[in-house]
Amino acid sequence: MIGRRTGSDVLTPLGEDEVLVSAGGRHIVVPAACPHRGGRLRYGYVDEKRLRITCPLHFATFDLGTGERVAGPDCPALPVRELPR
Repeated sequence: MIGRRTGSDVLTPLGEDEVLVSAGGRHIVVPAACPHRGGRLRYGYVDEKRLRITCPLHFATFDLGTGERVAGPDCPALPVRELPR
């Protein structure tokens, strides 16, 4: 799987409830828990070219621009909030 995990400059936990994703020159805040089954997204994989995050638990993948699920098990969209540059 292509991407990077926490420990790099891509995923930064923001307390218990949110994760900052820094990819493609953008900074996007997402919930710390995947909407599928609560997997910890701070340990997820980020595809910086496609701007997608994949949960490490069941591999639900979300578009970081829209929050829509693009692969993996059926679940609600991921709430995303882009920070100003």
